[in-house]
Amino acid sequence: MIDVQDLRFSWVKKAPPVLSVDQFNVGKGEHVFVQGPSGSGKTTLLSLLGGVVPPTSGKIVINDIEVSSLTGAKRDQFRVDEIGFIFQMFNLIPYLSPVQNVLLPCRFSDKRRHNAGASRSIKREAERLLSQLGLGAELNRRSSGALSVGQQQRVAAARALIGSPGLIIADEPTSALDADARVSFLQLLFEECDRTDATVLFVSHDAALAGQFARTVNLKEINQAGVAQ
Repeated sequence: MIDVQDLRFSWVKKAPPVLSVDQFNVGKGEHVFVQGPSGSGKTTLLSLLGGVVPPTSGKIVINDIEVSSLTGAKRDQFRVDEIGFIFQMFNLIPYLSPVQNVLLPCRFSDKRRHNAGASRSIKREAERLLSQLGLGAELNRRSSGALSVGQQQRVAAARALIGSPGLIIADEPTSALDADARVSFLQLLFEECDRTDATVLFVSHDAALAGQFARTVNLKEINQAGVAQ
């Protein structure tokens, strides 16, 4: 699913690289935990994998598509078509309902809208995902901004999952939860990802979560630059 080769990235032209990774691979359907302290390069790596910024040099291939060679507009479309992001701060639109937030990727991606509506209406698929992640239909009468932190987290996960993207990237999404809630959330996330054989790349500084994953990668060890942001 992910094949990174000779990746180098600098925020400033001709400056020393802040991210320098010779090789990084993730197989289809794998659940991989990427660990690293602040400054080890986690946010930079996610920006590169998601096509937010292009690499200074090297190659990034995701699901057989060479993202590093795409134009900016094509990287944007690739991101919404192929990747579901769960952000640390969730990035929900607070005045929209949970279902409306979950449906947002389907407004920008024909592929995800088609996938979401393959066996039911896209609204029913959004409701199914929310229910699968432990949110009842009664919450849809509220705005997302009125939900608890744990509930907002589940809405963000459902939004990432809708339309069956092949890659789910989670950027510190459990940092505001207690230990029991973190484990419960991961179990729900894995169940839904296993249903569609989605790959999970979970990025966190919390080493206690590593035991929930099949493989752990310490970014501080593979980033030869060692000073990324």
